[in-house]
Amino acid sequence: MRLNDLRISENSRKKRKRIGRGTSSGHGKTAGRGHKGQKSRTGYKSKAGYEGGQMPIQRKVPKRGMSKGSKQNMMRNLKRDYVIMKVSFFNRFDEGTVISEELLLSKSLIKPSALKRIKILSDKKLEKKLEFTNEFAFSKNALKEVIDKGGNVQV
Repeated sequence: MRLNDLRISENSRKKRKRIGRGTSSGHGKTAGRGHKGQKSRTGYKSKAGYEGGQMPIQRKVPKRGMSKGSKQNMMRNLKRDYVIMKVSFFNRFDEGTVISEELLLSKSLIKPSALKRIKILSDKKLEKKLEFTNEFAFSKNALKEVIDKGGNVQV
């Protein structure tokens, strides 16, 4: 097959409707717009969701739950996102290590894309004395556990 042999198959392209070209065309006179009324005039545009004076469906449907503008939703948006880590996770480090976000990033233990605040929770399995920087948030029990093992949290 060569390029000069290529042909468009029959009826693969539909002819466009030519409106307003006389009555014998089938689409003359009113050009498919019907008789009179707002929609037949030039420059007509309807608003999205407008149903001709009838109660629009978006107003008929009952509203439930919270919307974007509600006060509760605003408070939810202000809520901080945390990456949760257990205290036992840090047993992999040597005794007396100063643990910071930079250290966790350099060892590829956290992803840089998810740099949310890190919260450390207790699971009563900490075995080493560790020192944490002030970048972390602690639960009360986790803080108590770190201090009980002789560790320190910089404030």
